[in-house]
Amino acid sequence: MSNLRAKISLVILALVWGVCGQVMPLAAGQMGRGLFFVCVFMSAYLAVSVVFRKEMRTMTFKAVSRGIILGVMLFALGLIQIYHPVRAGSLSLFVAVVLLAETIIHRRFSGGLEVAAAAVSIFGLLLIGPVPDMIGVLMAVIFAMYMMSAAFFVQTCKAEHLAAVQLAFATLCAVCITDKDISVHIGPMAWGVALFAGLTGGAWGVLGLTRSLKDVFLPGAAVILAIQACLFPLFYGDLVFRTGVGIILVLMGMSLAMFSSPAKEINPVD
Repeated sequence: MSNLRAKISLVILALVWGVCGQVMPLAAGQMGRGLFFVCVFMSAYLAVSVVFRKEMRTMTFKAVSRGIILGVMLFALGLIQIYHPVRAGSLSLFVAVVLLAETIIHRRFSGGLEVAAAAVSIFGLLLIGPVPDMIGVLMAVIFAMYMMSAAFFVQTCKAEHLAAVQLAFATLCAVCITDKDISVHIGPMAWGVALFAGLTGGAWGVLGLTRSLKDVFLPGAAVILAIQACLFPLFYGDLVFRTGVGIILVLMGMSLAMFSSPAKEINPVD
């Protein structure tokens, strides 16, 4: 996947996750969190494993062990999302954590465009708001850890393997919290939301993110994923001057990130 193609994929993914993140709590409230996540993660796993069934035959122990790590974080993110939908403030912290982690932990220094893109995006996200609370901080940190881990693991494991394993393990986690007796009537809308979230945000989203991180520098990828916050004022009816300026800044940050250097030039694999 080329650098530009990977970034375009991230843009579409961010918008899909932005929509899924706002409608998931509604469906989970009717179905129950356990059953909802079983449907989401299982449909996503089946889609990946069936479409890439030939690749599944070459699964390695390394991919399984690393996929389980990603699966734990993926399930945690989904569970938090149900009770505390992601907001722009959390995404601003997410972008900052990824930028600092790449600089301090991996000693990979971002170029001028990445730093400018992150700074503009963070300021815009804070304008959209609100400032993250403790749960928002936890979500931002786990999301950053998940993305950095996926970027590291995909260098030595196939993206299809990592996606299938983490979705399968997340399904098992969801089964563990599913109520044994489900007596509440579940409408077709809830089933439709679960299937939509599984096939788009789950199967295509997880696999697309993992593939894209092989070609996009992490801070730039974080800035692009943060554009999902541009949808939040529309969902919450909070489209005022301040949030409008924030949306413009977030889109400007995304534009700068789209023109940043490809990962192979500034983020070589040892």
